[in-house]
Amino acid sequence: MPRLSLCLIAKDEEEMLEDCLRSVRGVVDEIIVCDTGSSDGTRELATLLGAQVIEHVWEEDFSAARNAALTASTGTHVLILDADERLTPGAGEVILAAIQDPTLDLGMLPLHNAERLDAPVDQVLSGLARRGDPVDLPRLFRRTPDLRWEGAIHESPNTWLSSAPRRIRRLEAPILHLGAVPSLRQARGKRERNIKLLQARVAQEPGNPQVYAYLAGELLHEGRREEAERVIEAGWAAAGRLGDGPRPVLVQLVTLRAHTLLEQGQVTEALAALGQAREWRVQHPNVDLLEALALRQLDPPARSRAAQLLERCLNWKQGLAQEPIPGALGWLSAQHLGELRLELGELDAAELAFGRALQEKPDLEGPALGMAELALRRGDAAAALRLVEPWLPLEKPDPWVLAAASCAALGEPGDMQALVRRAVQLADKGFVGRHRADWLKELLVEADLYAGKPHPGPGVVGRLGALASRLPNRDERAIHPEGAERVAVNLVRAGHPELLEPFFEPRADSLLPGLAMRVKLALAEQGIVVEDDGQAEFVFIGGAGRSGTTLFRAMLGAHGGIHCGPELKLVPIISGLREQWVRTMGKDLQEAGVGTEVLDEAVRSFITALLHGGAPEGMRVAEKTPHNLLHTALLGRLFPRARFIHVVRDGRAVAASLVRQRWVDPATGKPIWYCQDVEGASRYWVEVVSTIRHQAASVPGRYLEVRYEELVQSPEDTMRRVLAFLGEPWDAAVLAHHEADTRLSSREASSAAVAGALSDGALRKWRTQLSDADLSRFDQRTQSVLAELGYAS
Repeated sequence: MPRLSLCLIAKDEEEMLEDCLRSVRGVVDEIIVCDTGSSDGTRELATLLGAQVIEHVWEEDFSAARNAALTASTGTHVLILDADERLTPGAGEVILAAIQDPTLDLGMLPLHNAERLDAPVDQVLSGLARRGDPVDLPRLFRRTPDLRWEGAIHESPNTWLSSAPRRIRRLEAPILHLGAVPSLRQARGKRERNIKLLQARVAQEPGNPQVYAYLAGELLHEGRREEAERVIEAGWAAAGRLGDGPRPVLVQLVTLRAHTLLEQGQVTEALAALGQAREWRVQHPNVDLLEALALRQLDPPARSRAAQLLERCLNWKQGLAQEPIPGALGWLSAQHLGELRLELGELDAAELAFGRALQEKPDLEGPALGMAELALRRGDAAAALRLVEPWLPLEKPDPWVLAAASCAALGEPGDMQALVRRAVQLADKGFVGRHRADWLKELLVEADLYAGKPHPGPGVVGRLGALASRLPNRDERAIHPEGAERVAVNLVRAGHPELLEPFFEPRADSLLPGLAMRVKLALAEQGIVVEDDGQAEFVFIGGAGRSGTTLFRAMLGAHGGIHCGPELKLVPIISGLREQWVRTMGKDLQEAGVGTEVLDEAVRSFITALLHGGAPEGMRVAEKTPHNLLHTALLGRLFPRARFIHVVRDGRAVAASLVRQRWVDPATGKPIWYCQDVEGASRYWVEVVSTIRHQAASVPGRYLEVRYEELVQSPEDTMRRVLAFLGEPWDAAVLAHHEADTRLSSREASSAAVAGALSDGALRKWRTQLSDADLSRFDQRTQSVLAELGYAS
């Protein structure tokens, strides 16, 4: 006939003991209480409640006390409880039925850690008032002569378990545990005691990796992180020395090492540790969860594998003898799975996962915010805003990110900008969903766009920011323009319709195919009609002579959509004549009925005919004559969609080159004044550069400076910037102008020099061409402009 003995060790447990012993009434046949030195009424209370009390001198060894209680017991079966534990209603019946089974050697009972001391049993068992997930522990034993506990702390009957085949079964007989409540644990000083005992046990069992894990866990709870990490690594080394024989349980060590590596951002190392754990045949939801969290940070294919691992955690059927990470079997895995499904675009699956997490923890912010994000992804921004509003006091950026995105979707760019600013303020608090950190970056680009301060960034909005700012984007590959229509409409509502112009240029279609038509249709729904004004989009290139304008025009002319032939020379001449006519003959022309508008139209027509005359049909025309940009103000007014590129070079290099030219003034037959000496050359450079820069103010947003030095040293970065400014798609041919069918005129002094591939060989020639005496002739104004442009002395 089976008889059941309760074996319990206690010290100063007067407050806890009675409820424990009452919970086993009618279940056990005898109660053995091993007292290890109580100074309160523990012994007397135990005797009063029917227990047999034995006294045991405390030897800093839980196994010794546990074995003393076992020796005093007489039952065929042994139930192990601590004073801060109780059998839950119905557990006793399951235990009594189990001991009738002659095939059962060991019963694993689920332990539920209460959240607080007064937590109702049903709420602890359901998870509402439980700390973490339940863990199955060996608590019901068939008594055999060799049954013994080992280990001064975290004691276990490992030798008994491994010495013969044991028939083990999980029993649905839950134990309620109050000892994990932080206030109680701190008041009793358990952690300090455990650390001391575990340090001693590590010294005694240096080859047992499990003991290192126990010690590291206690140290981490005490905030002694660096010490804990050293212990973890020592334990890992011990595990590696075990060989192929039987291994102790390594779940906690694997969990601590992988979790620590992930916290340090060492994803690859964490995955390697988890791979080693699988080679050691460690099977546990902790391993699956941590691998999933690591894989989430890798490429999309890895995220699919992560989703499979999280599904396995949620469907784990085996009993667990080692405590899982809190939420690994439920809410935590469900939350991460929901976020993964969202990232993968599997909205229905995401909703199921978030729903499971909320069923377990209704007040959990992650799944609640996930539901709001789901509503937004499904196009119901108003519902998303309602769902996220209660979470705004959370003092985390996530709800503000979602609220900002919802307002953007609802066509409220002003509110959206304010919400983004608040999200940025809270970003250092950390994100509930890590993917929202990247989302915030996109929203920040969008908010700046509505504020009239466009710049490149990630995603579709980042491409729109790159277009509107006319700056290169890091990734110029084409992507689908989803959501671009909404941004375009919001730009109009935010009062910045001028930023829409680049959306209709050739570059836009290379970054976001079909963007122009999408935006046109979206604006048409708002009653806004987009029409081409037919204005010429000429590109005027200029700068001081010998600044590299010929090289630049050759490179730009290699672009498949741009015609930039040899310099025509007439654009600055006709522009200068127009200004001279107005200055010297303005009144006579006005009297003759030729007003400024008529004169402008004549000059505009002349230049248009001139530029289109030698250009292939359908190509954009660029014209390079160095002094073009001395007339930027006039050309900018005549051609309101023209662009101006000023090629700038170090004035010392320009002067050194000019004095070596044999250019003659056709009117006098003498050398041109700025080619006669260094003083004249430097004065010329200053006048041209300063005049062009001054006139650039008349064409805001349509003027770009290109440094010759950057052009030859960083040609791709420079030309990407140029083409983005012009609204043209990237064409790598601009980096190989010498391989293109580029016309080089014998009338341009630099043609021979630019016939070959790019070279930076001319950058430093001026240092040998100009003597110290030459440099001393550079006047103060020249020195000032050099410094202004950033050319070091």
